[in-house]
Amino acid sequence: MKNYQRAQALADEKNVSVSTIWRWTAAGIIPQPLRPTKRTSLFDVEAVDQALARFGEDNAAHATEGLGAS
Repeated sequence: MKNYQRAQALADEKNVSVSTIWRWTAAGIIPQPLRPTKRTSLFDVEAVDQALARFGEDNAAHATEGLGAS
């Protein structure tokens, strides 16, 4: 069975901010979340882990520096 998490729970697990999760998504570093409703976004944890393993979590953190609000 697949494991899905909301942005806050994923951010807590990855020890980053929710803004970083959304920056990674916008930059194509991690897959887009599922949207079962307009106000709910669910990230496939296994797909995110695989994407970060390919990209490297350290690289992901640096790839989005300077994007978004400071």
